[in-house]
Amino acid sequence: MVIDEAAGREHEFARLGVLVVDDDEFMLEVVRELLTGLGVSEVRSASDAENALALIDSTTESTDVIVFDLNMYGMHGTELMRQLASRHFAGGIVLMSGSSEQLLTLAVELGRDLGLRVLASLRKPVELAQLRTALESAAADRHLRGSNG
Repeated sequence: MVIDEAAGREHEFARLGVLVVDDDEFMLEVVRELLTGLGVSEVRSASDAENALALIDSTTESTDVIVFDLNMYGMHGTELMRQLASRHFAGGIVLMSGSSEQLLTLAVELGRDLGLRVLASLRKPVELAQLRTALESAAADRHLRGSNG
């Protein structure tokens, strides 16, 4: 039964549209591979916040989750959160940082204050189990909303 439940959750992950944003190419690829390994079939990526916003603005594909680094060159992750809030982004966000736990905690508070749905805050290097838990929340929310989001 436990195996069936896990397989069902990962089947739900296949329906999620995930965007990964990080200016570190290595981390970008690591997170993409983790997501693909969890069964996410639609994984897009951007090397900075500006490109991520352009993808969100120009695509008709659903973005259910955005996984992004807080410390990026150019537009910082906190500004990306402000931009997502101004666009009324309805999906979930997963914050990543190699910095202190305190920075992640403050960023989570900011995201929630902005009205964003913060699924998780992850310290780098990202662990598979933490990413899976965040996706489970996103898949459950997507299931409750139906397939129109």
